[in-house]
Amino acid sequence: MSREVNAPFEKCFPGFSYALTPEEERFIKHLKEFEFLDSKREQPENMTRRVQAKWMAIPLGTFDRCGKSLLELGLVTKISPPEAPTTIRYRIDWNVHDKLVAIVMITRKIDLLLTFFNHHCRQLRKSIADLTDEEINTLRK
Repeated sequence: MSREVNAPFEKCFPGFSYALTPEEERFIKHLKEFEFLDSKREQPENMTRRVQAKWMAIPLGTFDRCGKSLLELGLVTKISPPEAPTTIRYRIDWNVHDKLVAIVMITRKIDLLLTFFNHHCRQLRKSIADLTDEEINTLRK
């Protein structure tokens, strides 16, 4: 899903911190910034992993770990642009992002959200997209 980007910032969802590590949240924030910057150019800039990690102010190993984890959660997709096949770019999957927003907006019960994401996404290794309505509705207690 493509999204029109009008500014280099996005709403903050505190509930994301119950599903993601601080580094993963930072990764997502910067991907949003990269999409904003790309929208202002005729062609997206092809940055290496090292440049992206530096831009995010995280070590390269953390960058790789975040990319892998967010891929498993389904929040991002990984692409190699044809014009730069050795360059890895991550893109936010906005459908999955919006599903995560909807999930964290169901309740403000911190313990319930922590338990939910730990069980379903960490222990069962389910992606956000694979979470069923039945599972999500358990948050409506």
